[in-house]
Amino acid sequence: MTMPDFYNIALKLFLIKKDKLLILEGATPGFLDIPGGRIGQGEFKRPLVAILQREVKEEIGSVKYSLNSQPIIFWRWEAPSGKHKGLRIFYLGYEGKYLSGRIKLSPEHTGYRWADLKSFAPKQEFKCGYIQAVEDYLAYHR
Repeated sequence: MTMPDFYNIALKLFLIKKDKLLILEGATPGFLDIPGGRIGQGEFKRPLVAILQREVKEEIGSVKYSLNSQPIIFWRWEAPSGKHKGLRIFYLGYEGKYLSGRIKLSPEHTGYRWADLKSFAPKQEFKCGYIQAVEDYLAYHR
């Protein structure tokens, strides 16, 4: 019998403000991100939305947003090289609408911007496993 692959599970938030998507700039030059992160140790019994809210607060502060309580997109990714080579992550993507508040970035990120949903081109900007996910999200949203 073959053992199943091991995946980390991460929750990401596609945060929308009018017709724009929040894009975070990572501490690594050229790395773009969207808010969220992996389920932490000891969080197995916590609701997924609560884990997502914790991750989002850690990354962008106490911004207020309305949240779709069900994921709208799923994807998986494997690190192709570097210190995390072979790391596999299964992502659940949620959608939220920005309501108010000042974005306060964690040390993981150096900047942010609101990308226009109609003109944003993920293949030209993302250098990691989010390319297909963001394209799928944009297709869903358009």
